[in-house]
Amino acid sequence: MDILNIWLANINEPGTIAHKLRQYIVKEDWLEANVHWTKSSRNQFLASRAVFREIVSRYLKTKQPKLANKESIGTYVPSLGKTNGLYFSIAHSDKKMLVAISRTRRIGVDVERIRSIPNLGELCSRLGINTKNSFDNQPTCRKLLLLLQFWTDIEAIAKSKGIGVFKELSTSFDSSRLLNRPKWIKLDKHLLLSVPFSPHYIASLAVEGHNEIDMNIINWS
Repeated sequence: MDILNIWLANINEPGTIAHKLRQYIVKEDWLEANVHWTKSSRNQFLASRAVFREIVSRYLKTKQPKLANKESIGTYVPSLGKTNGLYFSIAHSDKKMLVAISRTRRIGVDVERIRSIPNLGELCSRLGINTKNSFDNQPTCRKLLLLLQFWTDIEAIAKSKGIGVFKELSTSFDSSRLLNRPKWIKLDKHLLLSVPFSPHYIASLAVEGHNEIDMNIINWS
């Protein structure tokens, strides 16, 4: 069985983290950080990028791994040969950051902080969730959790495929799977798994192929 690592990082003090890990920040990171209007958001971006590069460096034995084929949706493939290649995906929500890494299969990860969402029914309709079934009979708090699970599922699948999330929404993903969800959901070419790491967050992992995979959650420090 394949093994996949998911690193969990708390970006609670981004300025301190960015300074501590400044040797992992490259020129492209500084340039990209300039699009953020506030110092706090720039620090958050730089800290997240530094943590990501530090984690990848543990596998590649280099402090500044070169990345290629970067997508705006957050999936990255390193510019390395097949024997040394990694697949990895990044997700953020609030102060939490997840970095999923596999040596064998394309992956996608997404995370959302549990929070209230106004106009929940309207949003469900826009996302194509059929509320005229048992979903509609759920309490509002349960609907909220199911909606966030649905969104992280879609995001994770889109990242693993390297496509935009709204393109994935246009496919035939079955939202009825949200109720009585099994450990692994087998899709056409992927496996979908919930990532339980905090009662305050919901996260999903999409893995290419149908062979089950061992998942290790590692706290970054």
